[in-house]
Amino acid sequence: MTIEAWNIVLSAVILVLLTGGGLWLKYVVDQQLKSKDTAIQALESVIKIKDAHVASLQGDTAPAIVKAYADMRRHANDATEEALRCQRSSRTSVQNTNVRH
Repeated sequence: MTIEAWNIVLSAVILVLLTGGGLWLKYVVDQQLKSKDTAIQALESVIKIKDAHVASLQGDTAPAIVKAYADMRRHANDATEEALRCQRSSRTSVQNTNVRH
């Protein structure tokens, strides 16, 4: 074979290798993009689930906190009134006892 023939053969081999490498690289990039898109969709679904969970917790928790606060406040007011009533009755008892002696 002559140098020109070897030059044509080597050029053809290089062309085939570059074309094959380009096609393989395109396949690899496409697979990475598909896996990236799949991961993004999975993470978006997790975010939606978390958002729904947070919304349900907020919806359930806020009324429960308000009710618990109202119950605690009512209990504190009742306890304060009872303590004042006991103090008044004990003062009245002590004053009545002092007046009799």
